Amino acid sequence: TLLPARLKVLERKTGQDILIKAHRLCAFLSLLCVVAHVVFVNVGQLFPGKSAAPVWALPLGQITALCIFGGIVGAALANKIFPDYLKWRFIHRFLGVLVISAALHGLFLGSHLAVAPMRIVFILVAVLSLLFTLYRRVYASCISLRSYETISVRRASKNEKAWTLTLKANGTPLPIHEPGQFGFFTFAPGGMSGEEHPFSFSSPHGEEKCQITIRAVGDFTNQVSQTKAGDIVAIDGPYGSFGHNLAEAPSFLFIAGGIGVTPLFSMYEHLQRQNDERKGLFLRAAREEDDLVFSDALKKPFGNWQQKVVLSKPKEDWSGLCGHIDEEFLKAEAADYLSDSFVYLCGPPAMMQDVQKALTNLGVDECRINFERFTFP
Repeated sequence: TLLPARLKVLERKTGQDILIKAHRLCAFLSLLCVVAHVVFVNVGQLFPGKSAAPVWALPLGQITALCIFGGIVGAALANKIFPDYLKWRFIHRFLGVLVISAALHGLFLGSHLAVAPMRIVFILVAVLSLLFTLYRRVYASCISLRSYETISVRRASKNEKAWTLTLKANGTPLPIHEPGQFGFFTFAPGGMSGEEHPFSFSSPHGEEKCQITIRAVGDFTNQVSQTKAGDIVAIDGPYGSFGHNLAEAPSFLFIAGGIGVTPLFSMYEHLQRQNDERKGLFLRAAREEDDLVFSDALKKPFGNWQQKVVLSKPKEDWSGLCGHIDEEFLKAEAADYLSDSFVYLCGPPAMMQDVQKALTNLGVDECRINFERFTFP
């Protein structure tokens, strides 16, 4: 419950993706402990002799163990078993309820908890777990949310698959987001469905109004075009540390794939408004020209910046770069930015993995490679 609670003090230091992966690792370790516990109990190695525990304690533990096993396996295979996000979220949150039943089972049946120090530690962990759950489900999900009103919805790509929403606070606004940060957005019924989803801010730092740019790629995001002015959006944020070291970079290499351009655009706009004189190269990759996002805003680079676009499946009239951003492409098109530039990378998971490998092969230090994931492997 600590890791997914979205405690900003932890999130700033590690990043949301690291916390989620650590959360998954803890889940698998818990699964192994549950399986080992059940095996040892059944062979009589942990609780020999007759127990004075209530009759319901053992069945409760057995049911809880079975549910935990099914829940963790289901969460791990979510994309295949629960393609519907709401169903997956329900199953995932149900695991939190099982913590209570597991605690009751342990308190009433666990002979090793009869020792005072162990019992105190067990109760302390249970209380902390409850507090973190209340923080996430009550405070972070209700009290700290900020209400925003949709001001405008406009097309962000020629093929109408990406849309930019401009939002204005109804009352107290969020803390001003830093370049490259994101938030969790819940749309009130009437526009998009009332699911909570993370989106990067595409507006630059310091804006009273905020903007997000969404690409229609799934059941939820395909509804973005139905959003209209006046629709209410609840926002939890900002989160993320993608652009935390912008001020330290001697120069920049931005690499964006598809809608991964969104946080990079926020950072680029911020640097432009600061009249930053450092040099930079903005590489954007897409399938077709019509898939490109922010084409008008990025038509003319500012200051000492360059921009290059590469298409993997261009139309016949395309005269620009073709292919993928791989090792050969970077050597040919970004050679001047590999020795000391800070790299900021965001895009589809497969692309990011390939580009990271290519950058490493070209001698770019890992400490100079910054990335933002939209999905957590």
